[in-house]
Amino acid sequence: MLDSVAYFENLTNTLKLTKGKFASKKVSGIRNLEGIISDRENTKFIAVDDTDDGFTFQGAGGGWFKRRTVTVFILQKYSITNMDERQTRLEECRVIKNRFHSKIIADAQEMEEFMYLDKSRMPHFEIDEYFANGCTGLYFMISFNEPTDLQYDANDWE
Repeated sequence: MLDSVAYFENLTNTLKLTKGKFASKKVSGIRNLEGIISDRENTKFIAVDDTDDGFTFQGAGGGWFKRRTVTVFILQKYSITNMDERQTRLEECRVIKNRFHSKIIADAQEMEEFMYLDKSRMPHFEIDEYFANGCTGLYFMISFNEPTDLQYDANDWE
């Protein structure tokens, strides 16, 4: 299973565009982003949500799988009165997202942790307004469909 927080921290610290410029953070749900981005020392963040709102489903072959979704936020602060700055920072977030996606796709060929990566879609959503202490950016999600054992055992029940 992929340690998503460590993986994206590594990406943040090795991508030339983000290395030394973006703070790598862990967040437990979108409601907790405010505390992370209120950091006065950093204006650029890549935060990985360590919570999971996945689901369980039956695959085409009859086996059961757990969908685990990883959400990554790429955020930058800007002056609310400067729309040109907002656009520049949002465009940089788009480029970073694309670089991360290309690295994920490459790593999926090499790393066992990506064996169950759902490559059919990696949705992203841009933040369209002044958000959380003056940030713009986007977030994207990757999902893993991991086999899960749901065998019924009558001995588990009274």
